[in-house]
Amino acid sequence: MGRLPEVQAAPTRSTLPDAPRIAAEADHVGITFHTEHPLRLPLGQLYEESKAGAAWLASRGVRNGDRVGILGPNGPEWVKWAFGSWAAGATVVPIS
Repeated sequence: MGRLPEVQAAPTRSTLPDAPRIAAEADHVGITFHTEHPLRLPLGQLYEESKAGAAWLASRGVRNGDRVGILGPNGPEWVKWAFGSWAAGATVVPIS
């Protein structure tokens, strides 16, 4: 009898909310915001704060497929809420 072919595991798929965690695990430093006062947001911090934002949104009834509007200037807080919304399964709607 012949040998059966070796089965390869399917590659894991990442989603956008996974990006900060994956980047932090790969020792990437962070995101730099070039404003009047440059600011660096460490990716590990972005991951933790986006998880907290997702939990807060879920506790307020946001579910997969809902839309979350974000009103605010472009910057670290906007990015944190965007990743938190995506982690909660919501679609981000930028409001300007």
